[in-house]
Amino acid sequence: AFLARPSFEAPIDSLEDLLKATKQGYIPIFLAGTSNEFLFKGASAGIFKKIWESRHPSQSVTHTIDQAMDVVLKGKRVFVNARLGAVIRAAVRGSHKYHLARQAMYPQNYGIACSSGAPYNNLFTDLLLRMVETGLVDKWTQDQVNKVTKTHGNGGDDGDSGRGGDKTTLMGPDAISLTHLQGAFFILGFGYLVAVLALLGEAYVHCSCLQAAPQIHISL
Repeated sequence: AFLARPSFEAPIDSLEDLLKATKQGYIPIFLAGTSNEFLFKGASAGIFKKIWESRHPSQSVTHTIDQAMDVVLKGKRVFVNARLGAVIRAAVRGSHKYHLARQAMYPQNYGIACSSGAPYNNLFTDLLLRMVETGLVDKWTQDQVNKVTKTHGNGGDDGDSGRGGDKTTLMGPDAISLTHLQGAFFILGFGYLVAVLALLGEAYVHCSCLQAAPQIHISL
């Protein structure tokens, strides 16, 4: 989960920052019917409960993500939402207008539901784990964000072309692919070639030395 708010204000990068900001008039916004709302609403103690108690009785719940992202730019509002949803909608509206918190509230994982004892359950688990570890999921996510950015031009930039759009902001480190590793393969192949040539050269020199050596015949 993530926090989205205007980028020109003091940064709110954690729940502790959000709780302090509520004392300065900031209002947390939750999407109705989501796990985020349930998490704060059902908290019986701790910072989740304190933030829920600091909500506005009529302005802290919204029914659409787009509405929440628009409201964030109009006043002291902080939208609690999943990271990807916030990143994509910020890209459409202009990511330079928003500050996305650096600290996540809790890990948000997705998986494939299988029947209990399914023989392919372990296979799915291994494949999903490999996709995450190799960076494929992050790459696909970044590709979708970049696709949205290209589709909407500069991401909703209203004449502020001096910022150079949002592509620089959205672009992050890419997942390692064979394209990035081809240089290493070239070096490895060149090393093997040099080793083979050295072996052939040594064999040739050895044979030449044997042929050039004087032969001594001993007669008894």
